[in-house]
Amino acid sequence: EELGGVAASSDPAKVKQELQIVRELYNQAKAIDVDSKAEQLREFVDGVLAEDPDEKVLIFTEYTDTLEYLRDEVFADHDVAQVYGDLEQSRRRDEMNKFEEKANLMLATDAAQEGLNLQFAHIMVNYELPWNPNRWEQRIGRIHRYGQDKEVKVWNFQFAGTREGEIF
Repeated sequence: EELGGVAASSDPAKVKQELQIVRELYNQAKAIDVDSKAEQLREFVDGVLAEDPDEKVLIFTEYTDTLEYLRDEVFADHDVAQVYGDLEQSRRRDEMNKFEEKANLMLATDAAQEGLNLQFAHIMVNYELPWNPNRWEQRIGRIHRYGQDKEVKVWNFQFAGTREGEIF
């Protein structure tokens, strides 16, 4: 609400006030110790792997920053494959092979939503939901393909009462 009352302008006093509000919001965000959504994702993945240590879980994020956070903070103790937009084709193939052969988890942005055959997996998580439902369908299409011999299961992580919940 405070930020909404301060419009970006050429007035130095207003710019300074806006900058102070943004700094305060940034500090509040950095002070959050627990990311409950990431904790729930970790609990979900740990539960899946406890049932079957060879299971494969494909996790989609919207942003590379989120992918890096999940890789480095939430799943730092896992061997994780990853596909994102800036990855060269040769590295992308290496990551695909890693996921198929040894890694239990693949973190991916929508760079992995088209053209990749991941039907050796059948569990997918949308950690962040795309705004367009067609993109959900494209993501699901990575594992729900001709020749898939297992029931495909898709989980959409979202919180009620948020913009993400409204989209869902």
